[in-house]
Amino acid sequence: MRKKLAALTLAASISTGVFGTSAQAASPFEDISEDFWGYDDVTALTEQAIINGYPDDTYRPNQSLTRAQSAMIIGRALDVDLEAPSMHQFSDIHSDTSGAITFIP
Repeated sequence: MRKKLAALTLAASISTGVFGTSAQAASPFEDISEDFWGYDDVTALTEQAIINGYPDDTYRPNQSLTRAQSAMIIGRALDVDLEAPSMHQFSDIHSDTSGAITFIP
């Protein structure tokens, strides 16, 4: 129950902009400019290694998150133990999804 509450709190924090920073850094992604409404949050989460975008240096802010991506973000934010891999199998998460399956209890 605590993990679910923590995950919901994290999701609410991300969507409402709690992770904003006061310092302006260079945009970590080609498709996020300093005038983007979520720039501070995206930059802060990138600096904390919670999100890291796509290999082509984009964030793709208008693209929906997959369940695997959401699991990875929440897992990183909650510092989930990666040494205890999940034994679940999900049809929508493939083994090559950068370890997302590890974050799903």
